[in-house]
Amino acid sequence: MSEEHENARQLFDIVYEAVRRQWDPIGVGDSSEASHEYDAYVPKLVEMVLGRTAEAPFFKHLWQLETEHMGLVGDRKRTHAFAQWLARLAESAR
Repeated sequence: MSEEHENARQLFDIVYEAVRRQWDPIGVGDSSEASHEYDAYVPKLVEMVLGRTAEAPFFKHLWQLETEHMGLVGDRKRTHAFAQWLARLAESAR
């Protein structure tokens, strides 16, 4: 496995765990039965990190997932904090 592939895999794992532990809009992050509930969202978030996306686009994307795609009321504070975390991760990827 190439170093680039390994780095991408590690980033995927980091974002995957953070989505489950930090964002977790439906509250299933600790459930082993629902451990894959957010799998479909992680690749796009990793792509955004690798693209060095800023905080505002992260928030917009997460908020859309949370309120439109999932149909939730949304937790702006939690979503904003997670968008900030992702933007810092993206910044460190430089």
